[in-house]
Amino acid sequence: MGSENWAINVQQAEVHTNCNEPAREFNEDP
Repeated sequence: MGSENWAINVQQAEVHTNCNEPAREFNEDP
């Protein structure tokens, strides 16, 4: 539940920092 929200937050943040690999952190720690 909380993980999903966290993942979305990370994805959005990563997209701003790394448009190339937005789901990098999301994949490392699901």
